[in-house]
Amino acid sequence: MANISHIMPKPLAVPIFWGHDYVANPTTANNLRQMLSDLVTGPFTNGLAQYGVQRGSMTAPIIIDDRNPPSTITYTDSNNQLKDEITKQLIKWINAGTVPPPPSPTDINQLYLIIPPPETTPQLFNGASDPIGNGVQGFHNEGRTNPDPPPTYYWAIVKTNDVGDPATLAFVNGIAVKIGHEFVEQCADRNGSFEEIGDPCNNTLVTYRGWTVQQYQSDWDNGCINGDKPISLKRFLIAIGFDVQHNGLRSLGTSTINIDFIASTMQSH
Repeated sequence: MANISHIMPKPLAVPIFWGHDYVANPTTANNLRQMLSDLVTGPFTNGLAQYGVQRGSMTAPIIIDDRNPPSTITYTDSNNQLKDEITKQLIKWINAGTVPPPPSPTDINQLYLIIPPPETTPQLFNGASDPIGNGVQGFHNEGRTNPDPPPTYYWAIVKTNDVGDPATLAFVNGIAVKIGHEFVEQCADRNGSFEEIGDPCNNTLVTYRGWTVQQYQSDWDNGCINGDKPISLKRFLIAIGFDVQHNGLRSLGTSTINIDFIASTMQSH
């Protein structure tokens, strides 16, 4: 069942295209914008309704023309010590007025989607056999690493140094696989108290609106689903304990049963 304490109920994505490649290749930047809009605001999020997450919205992408980016940006180091250079970089951009801050200190919906330059490798300690996270394609901040006091800076970042030429559509599709995974995980588990709904479905690639994306875990289906799969009304009614035999659907008190209604109802169950 969903719980407002761990989800982003109305996600607002703020895309950050970091690096000169997104200036030098405007077609790539436009394709990235379209891909992210399709993921965040489209039916890719249908399956998230069961967790209490509504359709998202997205700001215009922010392009940061950095011609001298760092070679690495580290979240945890080889000793598994928290460094979180990603949040520090995000705060620098916010303080410089380049990136908008969270709407309020208590905001739980704004999510920064960081697409780094291919020259910069995000690093995450992934165990003794993989100390810099070569096997990790992306990660997200679950609210555990931000400086006190609030606000909390929620973000997701992916690797872009292994998906080919930034001037190609293949580059965007390579990012789509990773960013969709991180986006749904952050929306359903913003503070690390629930589950990673992308991990059980690694390598389950499907096509969504022309983009290559990964399926994600549906607890209602007990398995991986295409995100844009229609929501089962029967599963929804069972989940909220609705007595179908003794109550008509009008007793739900709504003229429309859509994804956002299901999500908002699930938030309290």
